[in-house]
Amino acid sequence: MKKIILLIASLVLLLVAFVVFVNINTPSFNARVVEIFENGFVVVEPIQDRAVSNFGARASFNMNEINDIGVSVGDIVSIRVGRTVLQTDPTIIDARRWSIVERY
Repeated sequence: MKKIILLIASLVLLLVAFVVFVNINTPSFNARVVEIFENGFVVVEPIQDRAVSNFGARASFNMNEINDIGVSVGDIVSIRVGRTVLQTDPTIIDARRWSIVERY
C-alpha cells in the first residue's frame, strides 16, 4: 500500500513540475488590442521592444481557439504564445493563453 501511495505522489509531483516548466518556457508579451473581428480574430500591437522584434508591428490570432476574456479594443493584454504560425502583416501567432492587464 505504501508503494502505491509513493508512486501516485511521485506521478503528481512529476506532473506539477512539467506544468511549471512549460509555463516558464512559454514566451509571452503585452500588447494593446487594436481590432476585434466578428470571426474571432484579434489584432494586437505589442508594447514591448522584445515582442516587436519577434512579431513585427502587429500580431493576430483567433480568440475562438482560447478562452474568451471579454476583451475590448484598447485593452492591454498579456499573451502567452506557442509559436509563430505565419510571418505576414500582421504576424499570425499561436496564442495559448491571454489575460487582461489593463482595461481601456
